[in-house]
Amino acid sequence: LEKMQAENNATAASGRPARAVIKNYTWLGAYVNGNNPYVELELEVLPDNSPSFSGKARGVIAEASVPKYQPGQVIYVKYDLYDNSKVVVDHS
Repeated sequence: LEKMQAENNATAASGRPARAVIKNYTWLGAYVNGNNPYVELELEVLPDNSPSFSGKARGVIAEASVPKYQPGQVIYVKYDLYDNSKVVVDHS
């Protein structure tokens, strides 16, 4: 989990912002700091100046935000321009 968090932090710091549509929400069987679920989101990432692509992001979301992270919802992410497999939810 710590290694994944370090990779996510690097992508969040240097990644390109984009909108994304949530295609699937999967709870990964754990809660962090209370009832905040650890989840995997399957996404259709929609960069402004390049073709859309499918991606996955794993992370912890706030319990109160779960309705915002359901299939069909549009969220903001950051992705690695050189490795589209690295996508993180942009919480800013």
